[in-house]
Amino acid sequence: PFLTQKVCQLLCEYESFIGAGEEAAVVEQLVQNHLITNWQTQVAAEHLQTIQDGLIANPRCDSIWLLRLYQQILQQGELLVHDSSVQTELLNLGLVAKQENKLRISNRIYEAVFNLNWVEHELGRLRPIIYNTTKLFELDEKATHPDIVLEQVLLWTNAQPFLTQKVCQLLCEYENFIGAGEEAIVVEQLVQNHLIASWQTQIAAEHLQAIQESLIKNQFCDPIQLLKLYQQILQYPEFPIQNYSAETELLNIGLVVKQEEKLKVANRIYQYVFNVDWVNQQLERLQPLIQNPIKVFQLNEKASCPEILVQEVLAWTGA
Repeated sequence: PFLTQKVCQLLCEYESFIGAGEEAAVVEQLVQNHLITNWQTQVAAEHLQTIQDGLIANPRCDSIWLLRLYQQILQQGELLVHDSSVQTELLNLGLVAKQENKLRISNRIYEAVFNLNWVEHELGRLRPIIYNTTKLFELDEKATHPDIVLEQVLLWTNAQPFLTQKVCQLLCEYENFIGAGEEAIVVEQLVQNHLIASWQTQIAAEHLQAIQESLIKNQFCDPIQLLKLYQQILQYPEFPIQNYSAETELLNIGLVVKQEEKLKVANRIYQYVFNVDWVNQQLERLQPLIQNPIKVFQLNEKASCPEILVQEVLAWTGA
């Protein structure tokens, strides 16, 4: 229903009259141009992103198994139903449909977006990360499904090396065995309790403090400008790149990442620690400190970037 509605809406907005014999070409053109090509920025982006996340960061099923089964269906066109948990999960995602006791890809749009090249890319990305980390932190001895545990870790860290290592170390030290279905709850509990809550005294304090300092005491860019840009990225998860110097600085700090010409917060841990409330608090603290000296001492007449000038003063004076 969702995709049908989107394509019909595109047809409704199509400016030319569609003559006899032109129907197939026009519909294909609209689907290719507005749904499939660069799909992450198109009209069905959120819907397709949900399916992608369900495949590569699934809390209920090993993502590698899901991808391999889906790969088989792509290659063979159909696959006999045998009611495994992996098949059930693919059906629940809506990526495949059951027809005459066989599984087939639900529609041509999914088949074009999540094609064999995409599957190979995701498998290639997941295999080494999962195998090496599982062995290093002995996760195979800690859980029924260590691969799913690690996928849940990556859902929080987005493969940021330091944070991934810290969460895996917590799992290594976790005293209880992690049974099937408990992976998401356990990982979230560890992340919330040992990284996010009161983060200044937790195991990633130094790393997170460095990011905070880079934002509010930045030597290359106005901190208020950085914070306001970051605030926008928090509020609009797919913020279009506009090639500002502040964007480059946020990327250099590692707080955001670039994906398909969009800026996103680099991972969920950063998103929870440096949230909207934190940004507002920092802006409230910085704005009077910066604006008052500029006005009182007429620093706007003394420098191209008076805000940075004040930051340099504060770096020495502390207040």
